Amino acid sequence: GALGGSVNLSNKPFYSSDPMVSLSQAFGSFQTYVTSINLNLNSGKLGSDTRFNLRTSENDFMYYNNGIIPSDWMKQHHAAFRDIGFTQQFTYIPAKNHFLSIISWNQWNDRDIPPIMTNVQKGGNPDEFQQDFFSRNVITWSYNKGATYFELKSAVFIEDQHYFLQTTTNEEDADIVTLINSKNNSNGFFTKAKLVQELQNGFGFTVGSEIGINTVQSTNYDGQKQRNISSIYALAEKKIIN
Repeated sequence: GALGGSVNLSNKPFYSSDPMVSLSQAFGSFQTYVTSINLNLNSGKLGSDTRFNLRTSENDFMYYNNGIIPSDWMKQHHAAFRDIGFTQQFTYIPAKNHFLSIISWNQWNDRDIPPIMTNVQKGGNPDEFQQDFFSRNVITWSYNKGATYFELKSAVFIEDQHYFLQTTTNEEDADIVTLINSKNNSNGFFTKAKLVQELQNGFGFTVGSEIGINTVQSTNYDGQKQRNISSIYALAEKKIIN
């Protein structure tokens, strides 16, 4: 349905006849650690691909701060982060010409946000961070025989975002100067159907439909916001020259 064009990414896991397990551990500067685990199973008609990733870092590097007077070398503080990712994909071939897949992609991101260079010496005990979570889940069934291809796909997207900022005065009895506590949650449900049919003499057509429901709940707005989308499309084409 994208008139300006679209990009279709196809990630088909490689399934070995034998179980495959992969584990990697990386170490880096500034207390950076990356752990990755991959488990691949296949029993002929049923395949499973499981992946887990963990990335953490204190991110406390040295930098030259020319945003203060006098300029000086400083260590970055309050810049740590932790990223967790988990994906699970199941594929199933119930019969000839039929293909079923279930994909779940989940990610958690937790990061501290350091003050800008001009504010590192002004005190005020700034506390700023952002926490994100999303879960994207897609189930697809497709049928492919000869010149006919049909695909039915449904998806559920869940996303949470929490941004927090608090600054206070430098006095002993500090007063709050800035307080932002923004929480946002969005949910989306989508269903798509597509039929591609090739005909004789170079003719072919494609028809499809899509239904989408999006809801957003935010502390920045009153009540829940919702948007519904329905669309249909059709394409006819003729191959003139091979």
